[in-house]
Amino acid sequence: MRQVVIDSSVLIDAVVYVRPKALERIISLYEAFIPVDLNTQIFEISYLFSKIYGLFPNDALIAATCKHYGIRKIATFDPDFKRVDFLEILELEE
Repeated sequence: MRQVVIDSSVLIDAVVYVRPKALERIISLYEAFIPVDLNTQIFEISYLFSKIYGLFPNDALIAATCKHYGIRKIATFDPDFKRVDFLEILELEE
C-alpha cells in the first residue's frame, strides 16, 4: 500500500464542502497515513511561502512541510495550492 501524508485540513475541506465520496476515499486510505513532525525550520519556510505564494498561514505551513519532507503531491480541495510550483495537486473523484 502506498503511504500518504495528509493534513487535517484535507478532512476539514471534505466536510465543509460536503464531498462525502471524497471523504470516504480519504478515510479508506487511513492505514497508509504517516505522521510528520514540525520544526522551527518548517515554520520559517512557511513564513516565506506565505509571502512568495500568497498563502494563508495554515496553507503556508502545509506547503512548507511538504517542501521539507520532499513531498511533491498533495490531495486537497483548496485551489490556493495551485500557486505552489513544486506541488502537484491530486484530484479525488467525487
